[in-house]
Order: sequence, then structure tokens, then C-alpha cells
Amino acid sequence: MTKILLNYFEKPQSIIIFILSLLFLLIGTVLINFVFQNEIKIYDPRYLQLANNLYYKNSITIVWGVTDNPDKIMINPYNIQKGIYNNWFPIGYAIFIYLIMNLNEDYALILTIVQFLIFSFIPLIFYNLCLLVWRNDRKKFLYSFLATIIFIFNPYYMVSPFWKTDSWFNILFTISGFYLFLKLLQDPTFINSIFLILILGLTFFFRPIITFSFLIYFIIMCLIDRERKNLRKILSPVILSLTTIILLWGIRNFLLFGEFDFTNSSLGYNLWLGNNEYTNEYLKKYCGDGGAIEDYIIPKFDNKWKFLSNYSEYEKQDFFKNQAIHFIINNPFKTIENMFLKLLGFYSPFRVRNGHWSDSKIKNLAFMLHQVPIILLATITIFRLIFFKYRKDYLKYLLIFLICFTVPYLLFFSMYRFRAPIDFILIIFFVEALILIKNLIKLNIRKHNLLSEH
Repeated sequence: MTKILLNYFEKPQSIIIFILSLLFLLIGTVLINFVFQNEIKIYDPRYLQLANNLYYKNSITIVWGVTDNPDKIMINPYNIQKGIYNNWFPIGYAIFIYLIMNLNEDYALILTIVQFLIFSFIPLIFYNLCLLVWRNDRKKFLYSFLATIIFIFNPYYMVSPFWKTDSWFNILFTISGFYLFLKLLQDPTFINSIFLILILGLTFFFRPIITFSFLIYFIIMCLIDRERKNLRKILSPVILSLTTIILLWGIRNFLLFGEFDFTNSSLGYNLWLGNNEYTNEYLKKYCGDGGAIEDYIIPKFDNKWKFLSNYSEYEKQDFFKNQAIHFIINNPFKTIENMFLKLLGFYSPFRVRNGHWSDSKIKNLAFMLHQVPIILLATITIFRLIFFKYRKDYLKYLLIFLICFTVPYLLFFSMYRFRAPIDFILIIFFVEALILIKNLIKLNIRKHNLLSEH
């Protein structure tokens, strides 16, 4: 197995990338412990609560503020959210924490160490993905190395082992999924198909929308790519396997909860947050960034909809879903405007969420310095891919996936945490724009020299 895995990475460059990743994560560890002690506690209490429930009660149930002594790990549950939930959000990361807790009940340090080791492989996978994208370029190693260095110097990556959320696992799975897809195109073997199915199947339990995006993407690729005659044959087992996993999860939900639900019972709630009478007001105020949308929207309905605390989990889902659909049908132009604002927020380098490390001015500045040039120059590559003929086919594949990934979030709400899994595409587009600028400069110098000779 080790030999098979090693075949997926270019050596010895991969070793250098891996060492750089470890060093940068170590720098982040030092900064966190000696500089930013009070500013990096980024976590989602739902995952911690579910992991605790699995460990102590062997239960996946989450109780939000319906008893006299609600679980203190939850932070000020809203009235309309009060209730008992069994399928409110993906369970993958909570199960990961639960497995760590089985090693040692005092799990926090072990969790950080394990995440440190896992996340150090992300740049390594990204580097090898870049080698496939620029496989026909003489300077593919240079371009791939540059892209990977830009990826590593993301200030969020520096502190990723200390996050108690699913964010960096989603990034890991998305990059791995696309890398394995390109690997499968080059070498359509059974083992490559199995690895791709395993990664995207696992992704479904961390962030279902990523698996759905890949599934839609594969179907679209089979329909539009006429150049690869065997593409349907290659991707059909993957599409069938992922569809089976999703259907089996829907059957599981039906047997347990009486609802044939493919994802989670928060779907209707999230759809409503992105489609109600106050959404447009919020999006304009916060430039489309959905990071604080819950804090803004909920207080306007909290007292009015207290009766929802008596609804069951799926009754709430149906209520919110119907409210959102009613708004969309009756306000089509407002919905389109909202989607445009969400698109701007999705690719904005500015963060608006309150109450965690985003409040750090140093972190926000570092994040902006990293993101602004990437987004601006990546736009050049996107424009060229859309409006001009381009010989690099894998760049077109990346653009189509970027679109497949983005569109679903425009129906709900968007924030950087949701966009982070496809940042690797923007970085590749950024480097491609640098290549264009370099070539234009060389061309102008050559023309100038020719004119000088005459």
C-alpha cells in the first residue's frame, strides 16, 4: 500500500514541499502559543457536542436549549432553533473527534497533533496536482512550486491544526478529489477509480455539497467533452458509486427519521437564511459575505417564530424550506440580485464575521495581502478561458469545476469558509496569469530589441 501511495507523488520535490509545510505549521504553532493566545480559538461547538454525545452517551442527538440545563457547549441557542436534532449537520468531523477521544479523553492536544500531521500533506497533494495541470510546460516544476508556496503562505493554513471545524478537511478532500480525477484521466486504472470513490464518498460525510458538486461536474464533463472518447467509460463507475452512497444515506435517514433526506435537516434552514425579506438588506450591508447572516437575520424573527421550538427537526426543515421557496417564487428579480451579491461575497477578500479570530487586525491584513492579488489576477485567467481558445485543457476543467462548486452556494449564502476548498483553483489561475504577464513582457522586450536593431 505504501508503494502504491508513493507512486502518486513526484519525488524528490515532494519531500521539499512536505518539509516546508511542516516548517510553516511550526511557525504558526509558535505564533499561536506566544503571540495570539486569545485570538485563535476557532471551533464549531456542534461538532464538539456531537463527539461528546457519541463518547459519553453513544448518541448522535443534539439538544439545543429545551431542558432546564441545556448543554453548556452550545452558545446562546436561538428560540426558533430550540429542539432535539439527530441529522442537523454532517457528522464526519464529529466522528473524527470522537475517534481521537477514544485514544485519550483529554483529546485537545492529540487532536492538534493529528491535524498537524494530516494537514501537512495538503500542499504536497496540491503540488502534484499542479504538475498535472502544467504537465506539458517545460517549466512545470517551477510553476507548481510557485503555486504551492503561495498556497502554504495562506495565514489560515498556518493555524489550521488548531481549528476544531471541518474546514481544512474539506480543502484536503477537494484537492485530493480533483487530483485523483486528473490522475484517473491519465491512467484509467481500477485502483485510481477506487481511490477517487473513497475520497469523495468520505467527503460526503464532511461536506455533502462538495460531493454533489463533483457528481454534477462529472456528469457535465461526460456530456460536453467530445475529445476524450472514453471519458464516459472512465467516469461511469465513479458516478454510479457516488450516487449509490447518497441513496443509501437517504434510505438510512428514512429508516431512522421517517424522511428520505439525502443530506441534513439544516438544508431548509440554510435555504431560508439566504432567501427571506431581510437577506437583501443584509447582503448590501456586508458586501455579500454570509459570515454574520445568522446573527443579523434571526433576531428579526426570533420572537415571532417562537412556536417553532415545539416543531420536530424535520417539521422545522419543511417550514423553512417552504418559506424560502415562497420568497423565491414571489421575488424572482430580488433573488437574482441576491445571487449576484452572494457571488461578490463568495470571492471577496474581506471578512465580516464577528466573535472569533477574524477580529484580529493583523490576521485580516495578512489574509487580504494574500487574497487580493490572487483574486484579481485569477480573474484574468478566467476571462481568457471563457472568451479565448486555450490549449491547456486541464485549466478548462478547473474552470468548469469552479462554476459547479460556486452555483449551489448562490442559492443559500456564501462565505470564505465555504469557498476555501476551491482556493487552490484561484491560485493556479493566479500563476497562469503571471505566466501570461511574463510572456508579454518578454515579447515586448524582443520587439523593442528588433526595432532598436533597425
